[in-house]
Amino acid sequence: MARLAEVGHFLLPPTVAALLFLPSLGDWFMLHDFIHLRGAAWHSAAHYLEAIFDPRDGGESLFNTGKLYRPLYYLALLVQERLFGLHPLPYHLVNVGLHVLNVALVWWLARRLLGQRSLATLAALGYALHPLAIEAVVWISAVTELLVTACTLAALAAWMESYRSQGVRAALWRAGALVLAAGAVLSREPGLAAPLALAAYHLLRAGPRQWPRLSTWLPLLPLAALVLGYVALRLPHFREAAAGEASGLGSLGWHIFENLFLYLGWPLVPVWSGDPGWTVLRGLSAILVLRLAESLLRRRDWRWAFLMLFWLLFALPYATNAPELQAGRYNYLLLAPLCILGARLLADAASWLAPRMPRLAQAASPALWAGALLALAVPALLLHVYHQRNLHAVADSSHDLLAALQAQYPRLPPGSVLYVENAPPALLFEGGPFYLDPMVDLFYGVDVQVALGPPPTSGPSVYSFVYRPR
Repeated sequence: MARLAEVGHFLLPPTVAALLFLPSLGDWFMLHDFIHLRGAAWHSAAHYLEAIFDPRDGGESLFNTGKLYRPLYYLALLVQERLFGLHPLPYHLVNVGLHVLNVALVWWLARRLLGQRSLATLAALGYALHPLAIEAVVWISAVTELLVTACTLAALAAWMESYRSQGVRAALWRAGALVLAAGAVLSREPGLAAPLALAAYHLLRAGPRQWPRLSTWLPLLPLAALVLGYVALRLPHFREAAAGEASGLGSLGWHIFENLFLYLGWPLVPVWSGDPGWTVLRGLSAILVLRLAESLLRRRDWRWAFLMLFWLLFALPYATNAPELQAGRYNYLLLAPLCILGARLLADAASWLAPRMPRLAQAASPALWAGALLALAVPALLLHVYHQRNLHAVADSSHDLLAALQAQYPRLPPGSVLYVENAPPALLFEGGPFYLDPMVDLFYGVDVQVALGPPPTSGPSVYSFVYRPR
């Protein structure tokens, strides 16, 4: 019976996560999807692989999206494009599947760190229901966030399991953790924090008294080699980021602290509005989170210190981006340690309130849990619906334009110029056809130059189109 209850607790959060994103399975492509799929479709596999693994290129020649190095992410996109073509449903199924896996990993980690399945379920439900990082699941190109999170959480799970094993089995768990940490590093730049998080877990678990011993540091040598190897590979681009805004890598500056404060407030107030009222509320929420973190640190429990350090290690690289470029999806991984800490704090609050609510008697604890879940779930579900509808509208406007364009021009010749009037904002960036151009190229299968506005002249290779929203 106890085993059945354990399975039920484990399955509940992933099931909720899958059900929440069923509406997104009908969405079309959007934004960077067109850039990435064009890069995968228009190049041979050999050329594509050479470009994404070359540290001097990193895929910039394919996508023109900056000085990034994410070969595992780009490899996943190539495999999906070869398997699924231009059918969006399988891409969405992959994203939702990875999200379900990540929710299960959060449950597993919380079970190990908190020691109670009810708290693990609460933490994983919080992660599944939280609406802040919804675009990481709904947006196909945001699979990079899902990959770096899956690799990081799985690496940490394997690393933790090694301390419960001995001999060859422990060595295999650590080898698996190293491979998964490398996967995180190669999925997205903040993934470099994955091996650092494993090292932090090892050192905090051992305790300061063990730090002077050489044997304490020996297990960390493979992790150090991974970090140093990646830094050496990317050092020229890191120097660019230190000197100023490097393309796609962010920069060092005071804005990092502004972004960290934003990350602390967003989990409690997951609203993107720049309205002064919301800004003040997010600021107050950030202060509250800091005070709660301080109260946990005073307990001198290495587990809480590790979760906070885990959050900070990943938050810092995300925070290097300019404040105006911050997005909810950057919090997808950051929410994992916060949800585990939140479950612990809610349990402490329930324990403190239970003896002060004599009317509830023995039912106090279940009633408090039910009330907490209801209070968290209702606004989270409403925000989920709201954000999914907004993202659906972004994808829908792109699909509508393409359908109308193809109805007017079933074919466009290579090298032609297409002038588009009234293009939807979802296909523009900084006033240009940043997403519109690759979308036209991708679905017409030829290189078409897209410009905005009416055509200045007419000619055999000049085409014009006026988008009229439904």
